[in-house]
Amino acid sequence: MIKDVPYPQRFGGFAQKKACEGEMSYHARHCEGGTSVFILPTSGEVYLVNEGRMSLYDSFYRNNLGEVYNRSNKDNKWHSFQISKESGGTQALDQLKKAFLKGKIPNMIVQARLADDRVIRRYMY
Repeated sequence: MIKDVPYPQRFGGFAQKKACEGEMSYHARHCEGGTSVFILPTSGEVYLVNEGRMSLYDSFYRNNLGEVYNRSNKDNKWHSFQISKESGGTQALDQLKKAFLKGKIPNMIVQARLADDRVIRRYMY
């Protein structure tokens, strides 16, 4: 019986968090092998993470016209956006699942970072 031993020590402990590393990067490295997809349901944002590199992915939440929810656009009302087959949200989710299973997330991050003029710094999140 294991008694009075903190949970991480029971199983060999957790990997050390790097000084410049954010929570998402740490979780991706420690729990997911370095590559991970984070979906924030409260804001509709999707982050792709690989070895400390990150990029934003289009939200799965879309309105009836298929427009992607953008948090920075104040005109969009959050309640009118949903994940549905008619708006294309479920197809976008399925595409991301397939990309993750095929190991294409690192390539997607590099492509997004090359095409974007504003890049999320390494280990920022």
